[in-house]
Amino acid sequence: MPGQDLDAWLTRRKVASTTVSAASGAPEQANQLQDLVTATKIDALVILPFESAALTRPVQQVKAKGVYVTALPLRRPCRGRCHR
Repeated sequence: MPGQDLDAWLTRRKVASTTVSAASGAPEQANQLQDLVTATKIDALVILPFESAALTRPVQQVKAKGVYVTALPLRRPCRGRCHR
């Protein structure tokens, strides 16, 4: 599982991490992001957005606090169109 590999990598380097997942859509993800930065001091954020529009303002607010932010594309299912 990729998450376990990441957790092991972070542990070896003594990096604290918090994982928030299970958002059912972009609005919930935006709310989770706002809750995270309100309740926790973070130095960096890696986010896999459902859609960028809903996260534009929350991410701008996080960046304004001096947090390094990077967004990774969320992979969508191929539905048989990836490999032919």
